[in-house]
Amino acid sequence: MVINGKERDYSNILLKDLITELNLVVDQVVVEVDEKIISKELYGELMLDGREKIEIVGFIGGG
Repeated sequence: MVINGKERDYSNILLKDLITELNLVVDQVVVEVDEKIISKELYGELMLDGREKIEIVGFIGGG
């Protein structure tokens, strides 16, 4: 699969588990799969087969 423009070797993984595997925090990211923004409620249900194009954007707090 392609994640943020880089080819990565993941398949048959839940989106939630992929986010964790990438050392990201589920509540701090927005994920687009094949040009569709995915609702956070679906992160634990969406199975990725390895052919997807994924964009992950993280939020950084500051002041």
